[in-house]
Amino acid sequence: MEYLFSNSNGWLQFAVEVLGILIGSFILHRVSFALMSRLAAQTHGVADKSFLVHARKPTELILPVMGFLFLHPQLPLTVNLNDMLSQMGGIVLIGSISWLLVSCTNIVEDVISAKYSLETVDTWQARQVKTQVKMLRRIAVAVIWFVTFAMMLMTFPGIRQLGTTLFASASIAGVVIGIAARPALSNLISGLQLAIAEPIRLNDLICVDGETGTVEEIGMTYVVVRTWDLRAFIVPLSYFIEKTFQNWTYQGSDLLGVVFLYVDYDVRIEALREKLDEILANTVLWDGKTGKLQMTEATDRTLQLRVLVSAKDADNLGDLRCLVREKMIAFLQENFPASLPKFRVELTPQTASLADRLPLQQNA
Repeated sequence: MEYLFSNSNGWLQFAVEVLGILIGSFILHRVSFALMSRLAAQTHGVADKSFLVHARKPTELILPVMGFLFLHPQLPLTVNLNDMLSQMGGIVLIGSISWLLVSCTNIVEDVISAKYSLETVDTWQARQVKTQVKMLRRIAVAVIWFVTFAMMLMTFPGIRQLGTTLFASASIAGVVIGIAARPALSNLISGLQLAIAEPIRLNDLICVDGETGTVEEIGMTYVVVRTWDLRAFIVPLSYFIEKTFQNWTYQGSDLLGVVFLYVDYDVRIEALREKLDEILANTVLWDGKTGKLQMTEATDRTLQLRVLVSAKDADNLGDLRCLVREKMIAFLQENFPASLPKFRVELTPQTASLADRLPLQQNA
């Protein structure tokens, strides 16, 4: 013990003061958060509630560490132990402050997400803002932990001297590290480009390699695209920078859908238009913007009718197209069965006589 403490009773004084620091910081933390909880309950602020959730754990660590670093020069410790504990306390303090900074990025994301809720503002604008916030937050978190790790290493004198020695060859080391980490750096830079240029956003309807799906998650290195049958496509971020893909909701969340009908020449198109208006007026799937029926093709046998409808998102559009198709076909079957596609055959006198003889030959 005499090698650790400056006097014979130093260990007792050390234990009492450390215990006092822990108890004092614990009480201060509980009282502070209890008062802030009452204040948050009165104000109903998103930032206050988010701070209570995300900052509780980091501050539980910061307070005792700061108290120890403030009082440790007064502790009866030897010089070597005092230096070692001071260095360890500094490392823990750096890590806990970085933890708090990461929590602050979560708080910012919660506040912005609450402001741009999908239920209160235009979904396209909300998806745009949320995508940018998520991407920038993840990049900020990566930078914070990288700087934290570097600062922790710099607390060791030997490593700090080694860093100074290797500074002259940093260019060579940078080239080697850049080549080794090229895929990771490529995806990181692609993530920053996606956050700024926004070729895709959360909940966008996109087509990748012939597969259509919704952007479910945008990570640091990949994008999760969920198809209609719940398959998940994991696509690298660099794909959306280097290759061509389709984004059906790039300009807005509204979508247009097409339903094709094939009918006979004697169909009453105006009656079909009236039926389409009735179908759209009686469903909540339609957004009230686009709903029209047009003749787009006339072949030697049938007419092609195109029904163009719109909905606020991909899920509603898919259901709306199925509903319109079913209702329109049912309407034709019930009211204009003769207008369904048919084959026409013109019988000449020669073919008519041949047709009369066929049954006799078959009976024979």
